[in-house]
Amino acid sequence: MRADLERFLSDEKGSITVEFVIWLPFLLFWFVLTVAAFAAWDSRLDATRATYTIADLITVMPTIDENDVESLFRLYNQLLPNPPEGEPNQMRISSLERTDTGEFSVIWSRATTGGELMPFADDQILGPDDLKDSVLEAALFEFNQSAGAILVESYVVYEPIININGADLRWVNQQVAEHRLGLPFKFGAAPGDE
Repeated sequence: MRADLERFLSDEKGSITVEFVIWLPFLLFWFVLTVAAFAAWDSRLDATRATYTIADLITVMPTIDENDVESLFRLYNQLLPNPPEGEPNQMRISSLERTDTGEFSVIWSRATTGGELMPFADDQILGPDDLKDSVLEAALFEFNQSAGAILVESYVVYEPIININGADLRWVNQQVAEHRLGLPFKFGAAPGDE
């Protein structure tokens, strides 16, 4: 019996299989994590590009009204390759102008329907709490003293491939663009109309 045990312990057949079985779960986990991270990065990039496209379209529109906001939102969702079903993606569009003190005042702001995102109040001064991103704040304050800006914010629900904690993830994108048609215009009115 002792000889059989010594022969079994000294036999090296299958030692590679044991190492493979030990390492396989780690390799699979690493592979799935890499795929999930790439999918998240790609989704975030798609949402950012779609937000930029909507902001760019708005800067050349002579007027904008409620129908335009909803139409732009539908376009935004079509630009996303895999928008989540039944989840309330949202968008807020605001026209801003610089005040004499250098801050930005809201001329008009509209948000899409169907969620908790509310438009800014007209004539609201945007403070640090409203500008969630220091890069956005820096981008706003780069505009010259007389220029206005369009602020497009999108909130996109992201459904990861693997959701370990079960929490909903949201991509928040904020894009600032200058008006190409002159000074900021009022909601629903042609430029220069009062």
